[in-house]
Amino acid sequence: MKLSKNLSLAEVTKSVTAKRLGIDNTPDEWVTENLIQVAINIFQPIRDHFGSPIYVSSGYRSADLNRAIGGSKRSQHVEGRALDLDADVYGGCTNAQIFQYIKENLEFDQEKLKKQEQKIESGEITCNLDSPEDCESCSG
Repeated sequence: MKLSKNLSLAEVTKSVTAKRLGIDNTPDEWVTENLIQVAINIFQPIRDHFGSPIYVSSGYRSADLNRAIGGSKRSQHVEGRALDLDADVYGGCTNAQIFQYIKENLEFDQEKLKKQEQKIESGEITCNLDSPEDCESCSG
């Protein structure tokens, strides 16, 4: 299933840990709709702007998978409202360039973006929807 022109459901639900532990990481309809909104309003504009593949290092996590990896109890990944991106994997652009694009072109939570800016050296960017009603918000 395609979530947007360049992002599939398989890409955002893949998990070596889920496979190894036999955890079902299939999103329900509500979560899938959130993933579509993240793909259309956050991922795809970034992908279109840079014209190169963007690696999704973490997407949807079922509650069981989130517990298994020690994720936050309030993780947006469980609701299908967050993607961790790592542009450096494919080399078409850098995480710093993606961060700058998000900062200049997408709506975001200023406080979270400042925290993300401090973490950009770690090698990934987290983008998430702040609420299902506001599908253009991106925060790190």
